[in-house]
Amino acid sequence: MLVKDVIATSWQITVSQAHAIVSTLNKSIAKWLPRLCNIMKATYGYTLVFVQMVDTRWNSVQRMLVSLLRVRSAYKMFVLRWSSHADFPNDLYALGGDRFWKECKDAEALIKPLTVASIRLQRDQNTMVDVVMNYDAIFLAFYNHPENALLVPCIENRWHDCEQPLFILALFLHPQHRSTFKKIADETPLTSFGQLCKFAIFYYTRFIDEDISQLHDEVLQWWETSSPTYGVTDSKELVGPFHF
Repeated sequence: MLVKDVIATSWQITVSQAHAIVSTLNKSIAKWLPRLCNIMKATYGYTLVFVQMVDTRWNSVQRMLVSLLRVRSAYKMFVLRWSSHADFPNDLYALGGDRFWKECKDAEALIKPLTVASIRLQRDQNTMVDVVMNYDAIFLAFYNHPENALLVPCIENRWHDCEQPLFILALFLHPQHRSTFKKIADETPLTSFGQLCKFAIFYYTRFIDEDISQLHDEVLQWWETSSPTYGVTDSKELVGPFHF
């Protein structure tokens, strides 16, 4: 859904252009594709295929853009060499313009965190912490592109739909991230120590019917014993979701 939000913005024209270019080349196996392959061979010493976008697999959008960007020099030389021919396909003229390549690069950079997130979340060892970190990475990718500010509410709305106390508690209790979490503690009401204790007690009593008299002290002990150098996650990665 987030990829659809991205493509539906100003990048829709760029993605459509890229799709038309790849489709035109893949269909022209007798003329234009061999000529482009010859230029790639002369430029790089090898040829590369172009990934076709598949409507039912949104990850193919990012792969398609990458397949174009990795041989952009060959594309530009291809246009210079053959664009003067009367039957040169109209869809391929965009390959000679710097604007198209800049937009492709920006669109790929924006979609990449979504692709990476989808790949990460296919691992069997994933936890709720991985979900939080992926939300943060996607948020920062959107936030760091001022021209795409309208995409920030997309990730914010989806984060608001999550059971935030449970995800925040999972992040705090994860050994790899608890010291990093302390660096952003108290920045919002949800990340204060008092709230963490309430979350811990709530979820413990919800799923485990045991004595909770020592639970507050155990959470405090976990909080106080976390070392600033214990985790390996850069604290700069955790500035996104907690400001929603």
